[in-house]
Amino acid sequence: MANSIKVVSDFATWLRDITKDLELKKAKIPETKDYAYELVAPAIYELVIPPKNINGGSSAPSVTVKIKKGSINKNEAKATVIFELETWNPGKHSKDLILVKSVGNKKDSVDSKVKNPEEVNSFKKDVDGWKDILDLLETIIGKLDADEQAAGYRRTSDITYNFPFEEERAFTSTYPFQYAAIQFDIEYVSIHTNRLYEEILNS
Repeated sequence: MANSIKVVSDFATWLRDITKDLELKKAKIPETKDYAYELVAPAIYELVIPPKNINGGSSAPSVTVKIKKGSINKNEAKATVIFELETWNPGKHSKDLILVKSVGNKKDSVDSKVKNPEEVNSFKKDVDGWKDILDLLETIIGKLDADEQAAGYRRTSDITYNFPFEEERAFTSTYPFQYAAIQFDIEYVSIHTNRLYEEILNS
């Protein structure tokens, strides 16, 4: 049995497990001209993204679990779950240019012109950050699609996704941030459903 709080918490726990090995860019604070960053797994928030004065800067990369709407009767409870995704990627850093390929058991540098990434401090702006948001999106959708009982809740609808910032049918620039949302419906046994059923039986 569950309630809305448990639904949000359970999906947050599920997301932490399936995204823990991802490495996405996070801006270092204070922000620098060359957009210094570190690679981290996305933070998972429950219902609300903490204000900057609480979480110490940008919330990206992150996924926020929300419930859009729900219904309840004596037999079942339903809810629409939303994952709101946010990533940050201002462009190409020198670290991104260090490409490695495997040759047998050896690893050889593909680009001999690029030295140790710690010694090279270059940065070039671009708009390829959308690839990060799609990587995160596809990871989550793939896991959802493979498991109709994700986080212990039965999914009862297709998985839909969208990119919320559009203007005249074109994507609105939110550089260097990217946003997306995943939505699906679930069905579960609610603690309130159980109470209602007991009241009906005892009336």
